[in-house]
Amino acid sequence: MEAFEANDVNVLVVDTEMYSNTGGQMSKSTPAGASVKFAVGGKTQRKKNICEMFMTYEHVYVASVSLANQAQVLQAFVEADKHNGPSFIVAYSPCIQQGVRPQGLNDMIDESRFAVDSGYWPLFRYQPKLLAEGKNPFILDSKKLRKDVSAFLAREGRFINLKKKHPEIADDLFEKMNNDVSHRMEHLNQLADGYKAFDNKDEASVKVLFGSETGTAARVARDFADGKFICVKVRLPNVSSRIQLTLLFHCPALF
Repeated sequence: MEAFEANDVNVLVVDTEMYSNTGGQMSKSTPAGASVKFAVGGKTQRKKNICEMFMTYEHVYVASVSLANQAQVLQAFVEADKHNGPSFIVAYSPCIQQGVRPQGLNDMIDESRFAVDSGYWPLFRYQPKLLAEGKNPFILDSKKLRKDVSAFLAREGRFINLKKKHPEIADDLFEKMNNDVSHRMEHLNQLADGYKAFDNKDEASVKVLFGSETGTAARVARDFADGKFICVKVRLPNVSSRIQLTLLFHCPALF
């Protein structure tokens, strides 16, 4: 992580979603529902979203790519190379340990298309220079789902084996994955629409939840909902310029 603070480095992660070189063991990159070594009964935890972790740095160029869209791969590589700062690209890479059907890695391109079209592997780019220009830095390159995620799961042995050996567990995990894919695509579309920008008051909304015995919390919550707060953004001395605090002051007398 320290290498991404200031260095101009380019990193490409070839994601096979398991420890491929040592026989296909479970890793933090393995998706929920996959039957692999050390998780033969199906992994229950979600896959770590490493791309969004690096997007929180804001100055790092980030992209999720796949051979399903080779033009997008090339575009991401060019943008990463031109970016004046660190870049981090994650590429979907079918592995022989995944048991791709029917022709193994001969079907790599088709497998990549199934992954993208079903939403299993979304394509996107995060461009820090757009943020500096006051624009939305997040670009979603695979907005429309063309297949159900079950069509993708039915092509790989790591999911098929779980369905054969533990059908009830598989059904629960596959339903969970389908929900996760839907929620993730909804989240990514929100990022692409720039939901963090509350410039349009007609579209901005905040839900205020509170518990109050004396009435004080209820009064403060109403004032907050009515906008009777002053927002002040400050930067701390001797701290990274990217770290910023947002302070809210309750000032009902000013409104």
